[in-house]
Amino acid sequence: MIENSRRPLWSLAAPGLAALLGAFLLTSLVGPTFTAVRRDLHGDSGLVLWSLVAFVLPALLTAAAGVVLGRRWPAATLLPGVALMVLGLLPMAFAPSVAVLLVGRVLTGLGAGAVIATAALLVVRSKVAAAVLSFAILIALILGPVSGLVLTQAFSWRLVFILSVVVSIVVLLLAVVNEIVVLASRRS
Repeated sequence: MIENSRRPLWSLAAPGLAALLGAFLLTSLVGPTFTAVRRDLHGDSGLVLWSLVAFVLPALLTAAAGVVLGRRWPAATLLPGVALMVLGLLPMAFAPSVAVLLVGRVLTGLGAGAVIATAALLVVRSKVAAAVLSFAILIALILGPVSGLVLTQAFSWRLVFILSVVVSIVVLLLAVVNEIVVLASRRS
């Protein structure tokens, strides 16, 4: 069992970054990015609602798993959660249709809910860490539409998700190394 009171502060980096990525992905399809996606995929005006529902409902479901499992075994929710975000980002980045994009949103929502809940549980005992994570999530929510605006106007809306795949893979590797080090330090 890994309790958050026994986790070193540095070990919160991977869960924190995963939570930031999840928050970023929630708002990444807002504004000009959404307009470009709707135009390219021939979606109707209801796409924005479906896009949010496809992300938020699965996130709420897996947040419960993040709370139950994340308290005792953070890696049990963090690693699959980030992997689900990667698996969801790939169809989003290369979506040929609205249906494929929405499947990607469901997968990223499933992952985001688990990692955000796990990160919140891990920082709950540290007021400073909780404040830092809360502020960083707020910034990530703002950066979703802002980066979408910049990348969509300069290149393509798909680049938002392609770059998110790269970030997700880095976070996944960091989470694996993080858990190996935490487990190794517990055994010694």
